[in-house]
Amino acid sequence: MGECAEVLACMEAHKACAGVARWGAQAVCRLLAEAAFNGRQELRACQIKLADGGACQMMVGAMNDHADKADVQRWGTQAVLFLAMDNDRNRRLLGERGAAEAIISAAEGLTALAILAALDEVKDKLRTADAGAVAIRAMQAFPEDGQVQIGAISVIAPACISSDDYAAELVNIGSYELIAAALNTCLTSPKHIDRALRAMAVVAATSPDGYVETGSACAAAVAAINAHPDNESVNHSGLLALMSLADVTASHDCGAQAAVTSAMQRFPQNQEIQDFGEHSSAQVLACIQAHRESPTIARWGLQAVCRLLQQAALSGSAELAACREKLSEAGACRMLVGAMKDFADIAVVQKYATTAVSYLVHNSANCRLLGEEGACEVLMAAVLKFPTDFTWQRCASNAISFLGTVVNNAERLVAGGAIGFVVSVLQNNLQDAHTEGGALNAVACLAQDHAVSLIAAGACEATVHVLTAHSSNSRILRQGFTALSSLLADVDEAMDKLSAEKAGTIAISAMQAYPADTMLQLSAMATVAALSVGSEDCAVQLAHMPSCQLVAAALNTCLISPEYKAMALEALSLLVKPASHAGSDLASSCAAAVAAINAHPDHEVMNEAGLLALGELAVSADATALHDCGAQAAVTRAMQRFPQNQDIQASAEQVLRLLRQPDASH
Repeated sequence: MGECAEVLACMEAHKACAGVARWGAQAVCRLLAEAAFNGRQELRACQIKLADGGACQMMVGAMNDHADKADVQRWGTQAVLFLAMDNDRNRRLLGERGAAEAIISAAEGLTALAILAALDEVKDKLRTADAGAVAIRAMQAFPEDGQVQIGAISVIAPACISSDDYAAELVNIGSYELIAAALNTCLTSPKHIDRALRAMAVVAATSPDGYVETGSACAAAVAAINAHPDNESVNHSGLLALMSLADVTASHDCGAQAAVTSAMQRFPQNQEIQDFGEHSSAQVLACIQAHRESPTIARWGLQAVCRLLQQAALSGSAELAACREKLSEAGACRMLVGAMKDFADIAVVQKYATTAVSYLVHNSANCRLLGEEGACEVLMAAVLKFPTDFTWQRCASNAISFLGTVVNNAERLVAGGAIGFVVSVLQNNLQDAHTEGGALNAVACLAQDHAVSLIAAGACEATVHVLTAHSSNSRILRQGFTALSSLLADVDEAMDKLSAEKAGTIAISAMQAYPADTMLQLSAMATVAALSVGSEDCAVQLAHMPSCQLVAAALNTCLISPEYKAMALEALSLLVKPASHAGSDLASSCAAAVAAINAHPDHEVMNEAGLLALGELAVSADATALHDCGAQAAVTRAMQRFPQNQDIQASAEQVLRLLRQPDASH
């Protein structure tokens, strides 16, 4: 062993000499190779001797000092490989000395890099030095070299674990396709296939949804399972990859069902194969429960729950409702919240749990149960802790909009920061209508009891900006005006802000653009009516716009039910109050109100709203218009049908009194 000390001493004395660095690295490789030939114990002793003498630092230093010398890089990389082989202590020393960066800079030594990558403290260095991209370039350059492929794959997986964003970058430059290609071509040993399948599962589990089609990866996993039917490890890793990929359509197309069924039959004693293979709600949840301490199982299980719900949603509302019920009965609500609490520091667990919650909350019983389990608190903690993409924000907003329908839940959400979060989503996702729609629904929900806080946070301005940005999207307009109507309820601050943003003008324009959209008409006219009464500035803005005529048109066309007509008539009664309407043409409004009363003679609420509207119209409209549309007969019949309703009687008396005035004209 004395030669070890001599080699290292010589390298230390001549650090600036590339020739000595090359010779020293060669000598270290020879010493370690000879020791390995004599057995594992000899190799271990030689590794320790060299490391104690400073070999780890020396090799990394030589590679850094002579980065432009290919032979120094090649022999240095080989020396690192020997020093790190089956030796955690040396791996750690090499990682601390910067071996990963040195090897990446050389763009060689993927096998050595893969050994170092097993250390948690090296994973961040892999991302910083872009090791994954180096590995992918190597796979692209040497597609038929099995050693290069498996070495690169062994680097890609830990690099993905270091960061979800970095995983997404690697997916974008071909990690799925390259691993699949390697499985289909140059990887033949079950050991290498098993490692590649595990890497594929890691890439799939750490990368966000929606980046690439995963059909080739699913097909490669199924082919590997079929090619090695009796290898338990390959079957296990293949099923893990399929579940992490979680692409229902691609899995079906490549024959995954038959391969999975066969694997379950061949390995009945392997519980994880059974859990991965049996893609059902109860067993997915049972697997999560059985492995509560495992973040990987939690991530996989939550991903599987999401896919179950998404697939059910594609099959129709009945299928989705049945899936929700089955998951709820199996304890999904408690399990999801438990996973979010247990793995509060793992973003991907939080994201998939949020997605699952957003599907489950379309059920009032689930909303209550999730609230009792603590879903509101953990949901808000997650979205405020991690940088969320638009899909996560969309799911969180949808979850808030339903959870908040339960009073206690709304208080918990607001306490957790829901108001600031929802307004931020509105402000930062103008390009994405689906995400904005979820946030608008959340505003409408929370505004029932927290309108003042929402207004102070900028909800009015943000909502108007969304309406402006999506003026051709009727769904967004419906959701936006519903949110504004909720914000406007008895809140003076909202009146001033929305008047300044010309929200009434936007609502009138939307009514003109979508005359047949019932819900848009109702929500827009409610907004216009509230603004017209609550803000003098807005009343002036709307005075020369056909607000009353548009309500009349909706009454005559798209509003069919008496309940909707009652809502429109209440809006009409507010719109005609401003004095600026006096003398304007309100004949169509009078006729529409009378027609609504006549169409539903036995509907008390509708008659009450109709008489209220006629009472206001009688003050501003020309009496001739009331006479011509048959108002007197309609009012008289309503008084006779509902003698006990004092509001109907009072409104009717007002209309009849004005009609009796000789030469009444306003």
